[in-house]
Amino acid sequence: MARKEHTNRFWWVLGTCNVLAMAYPMVLVHRADSMDAWLLAIFVLIVAIFLLAVADTISIVAANVIGGTKRGAKQSKIRPD
Repeated sequence: MARKEHTNRFWWVLGTCNVLAMAYPMVLVHRADSMDAWLLAIFVLIVAIFLLAVADTISIVAANVIGGTKRGAKQSKIRPD
């Protein structure tokens, strides 16, 4: 049960970080008053999406390595010899 709560907390924290990280680029796009400002804001948005994708991938892999299992996989009990 504790493993499931830990996993749920990880996904909530990851999702919250993603939403907060995307807030600033979206505000830039919304407030752009010229074509140059809009193009720069779209560039920042695309870079932010790319960086978040890389950071999310690294954090998910790290969480799986630290947790010892993949999401949805069952743990196997290994008997010592």
